[in-house]
Formats: sequence, structure tokens, C-alpha cells
Amino acid sequence: MFFHPKLARYERVFYTTAMKRRNFPSTMLVAIVLASLLIATVTGCATSGVSGTGSIPAALVPSEIDTPRIADFKFFCTELPKRHRDLFSQTPSETYYRTCERLLPAVEHMTETEFFFALRELAALAGDSHTMVGMSPRILAEIKAIPVQLQSMDGVWTIMVAEASNADILGATVLTVNGIPMEEVVAGASKLVSHDNETWMRLQVAQLLNIVDTYVYLGIAENGDEDLRMTVVRHHGELPEEVRFTPIPREEFHELDMASWVSTLPPTGQSSDLYRALTIADDVLFVQYNACRSWDAMPIEVFTARVLDFIKEQRPKKIIVDLRYNGGGDSRLFEPMIDGLREQQRQQGFSIDVLIGEGTFSSALLNAIQLKRRTDSRLVGTPTGGSANHFGEVKYLVLPNSGIRATYSTKFFTMDGTSKGGSLEPDIIAKTNLEDLAAGIDTQVAAALLDK
Repeated sequence: MFFHPKLARYERVFYTTAMKRRNFPSTMLVAIVLASLLIATVTGCATSGVSGTGSIPAALVPSEIDTPRIADFKFFCTELPKRHRDLFSQTPSETYYRTCERLLPAVEHMTETEFFFALRELAALAGDSHTMVGMSPRILAEIKAIPVQLQSMDGVWTIMVAEASNADILGATVLTVNGIPMEEVVAGASKLVSHDNETWMRLQVAQLLNIVDTYVYLGIAENGDEDLRMTVVRHHGELPEEVRFTPIPREEFHELDMASWVSTLPPTGQSSDLYRALTIADDVLFVQYNACRSWDAMPIEVFTARVLDFIKEQRPKKIIVDLRYNGGGDSRLFEPMIDGLREQQRQQGFSIDVLIGEGTFSSALLNAIQLKRRTDSRLVGTPTGGSANHFGEVKYLVLPNSGIRATYSTKFFTMDGTSKGGSLEPDIIAKTNLEDLAAGIDTQVAAALLDK
């Protein structure tokens, strides 16, 4: 088993919480059915305003005879264009309204989950990761899922979590679902996720691939009760075989004994702490920033001061700033840390590596750009889930009858005037592979330490 020699000793410096670290891939299975509404507050070059609504078809005009479900659907179709910063920047208004009209005849007969996916399909047309539809309690009570979790590993859809009784399937490559090639499955599911780049699309699609209702809505499964059939090739390279998964209600997941491909999480892996710092060996400081928020028990300004004092006193040779799991919040909170690192770097000459990845989103992406611009640093990892230039500053749209909540963007942020759009790309590409995950090796940290 390969073990990077520079990762041999870790020492805790200070934590912000006493919460136990999570094994992210295995806990994802239960959390996957909980769609969170992302609210991002960022600073940068922003333009505000409201997009035009285009020509609203007569069929979508509200009527006194509309049922509550029809009224909600028409409200969503007509209000979202009015409130969004520029709903039709990626999709013509004609396409948006044609989709509304196509879905309208079936809306009254949809289940709660089907209605939820119909709204998601419309929201996704904005091409805006911040404009999305959240799950209501009624939807959560209705959905069924299979006890398996897929993840895109370098373009290959791989089983990362399964029931312990079926652990030998971990690491297997999924080729088809109910006879449909994964390329077609992902293409269909991508229309149900709000995204503005391919990285975020894959991350969000992964959160739908164990929800059976996804396949029902896409026409890949007839109903949510029948077994789902996957053609897989096990990690060891055997011939393709068919594996069946029986859907179960969401509330039964906590009773399952689950196994994960990741059995050992490295000390620098994802943590439930909002922020923390560790020393790696004697001369490397690892600072992980997991949310652009402050914790009352140790406010971000206190954490920042402690980190900068430690750097001043201990004089490390390298600082690693980890933004891989930060989904955003208020970008201004981390700016004192960035400015402090800049000043200390000028005085001491240490190197700085910034870890980024598919979970780096919204305000965290802005912090990555600020670190790159204000310090002498490298971006290490994989393309970000957030886009360098993107919509944001969200507000809520609540459907009047069902109470379903959606978010929509009111501004557009230009963080990089030279960017052609899409993810922020790393200077040093370091893709996680199955072997490193199984061995508990942090691929991105190992890459940053190669020239320490």
C-alpha cells in the first residue's frame, strides 16, 4: 500500500468545534435526498436588475378556475422570469415557455415528486447554479431510493457506497441503468439540476442517481417499486454483470448497514468543522475553510488571529489553504485571513497552495481567486463547482398553495473579466483516484507537498 512519506505525522493545532469528522461518502447516502437551498452573499463586480419576461403564452395566464396545483405551476412559470436577473441569458424565452406548455397538461395528475422534478426542469433552464427548487416535507416523505451511491471518478460513474452485505460491488463501474447507457442517463438527469458548468452538473447529478423517482420521471423506470437494474464491471475488471437494487422509503435508510469504498478518511479530509488548522510534519500549516460563515464559539476573526499568530511565531515553510468543501456564504469573512497571509508571506517567504475542487462554490470561489491575486500562490486540485463569473445574491420564490420554495438570482457577478466562463481551473491538476481513496491518501495535499 502506497503511503506518502510526508503525510506520516499530523498534529492538531486547534479546532473550532468538537464535532466528529464525517466519512463524507457514506453519510452522503442518507443526506442525498435533502436538497438544500443555497444562499450566497458575495462581493465583487455585480450587476443587478430584472430580466424581460418575453411573450407569455395565453395558456400560462392565471385563471379563476385554475386548481391550486395549476395555479402554482403558472405562478412559477410567469414569476421566475420577472424576478430573475436574466433568466433567458442561457435559454431563449421561447424554449422556456414551450417547456412550460409541454408540462402544463400533465401537472394536475403528477405526484408530489413528479411536480417537484417538473419545477426543477424549468429552473435548470436558467443555466444558473443558484436558481433551484427545494424539497418540501411532502416530497421527502414520498421519494424512494436505492441503497447505493454513485460518484463520477474522472468521467467514470463508480459505486462508492453500498449495503455492507453487498460491499463487494464497491468500486464497480456502472455502464447502464435499466438498459440505458450511463451517458444517456446523465444527459437526462442533467436537465433536472441547476448548473452553469460541467463540474457542478456532475456533482448534482450524483445526488439524484440513487433516487428512484429520478428514473421514473425520465422514463427509465416504470414506477418506484420495481427493482432498478444496473450493468456493472467490478473494480477487479471482470466481465459486465447485472445487479438489482430494491427501492426503499427514505425513512428506512437509517436502519441499513452501509459500507463505503472510503474506509479511512485522511486527517486533511472533509470535516464537519466550519474551519480548522493542523500542522503537517513540522513546517507545513494546513488551514481548512469549509463554509463562509462564522461560528459563535470561535468567531472567524478569532480563528484568523490565531492562525496568523501561529504563522508569525512558528514560521512554517508552506501554508495549504483548503477550500475544496466550501459551498459559499459571505466571502468578506475570509478576506482578513487572505490579507494577513499576504503580509506574512512578504515577511517570511513561505509558499502557499490553495486546494480547490468540485465542492468549491460561490463565495469560496471568490476567496480562491482573491488568494491567487493577492498572494504568491498556486491553485491545486480539480476544476471548481462554481463558475468564475456567475449569478448570485439569491431571493426566495414561494409557491402560494403548495409552499414549495425556490431560489433565484438577482445579480450577476464578474469575478474574472478574462474568463470565458465555466469553472476556475487549477494550476496543478490533482485528481483523486480509487486507490488513494481506499488507502486514505489525500491526493491534493500529497500533490501540494511534492515540492515543499
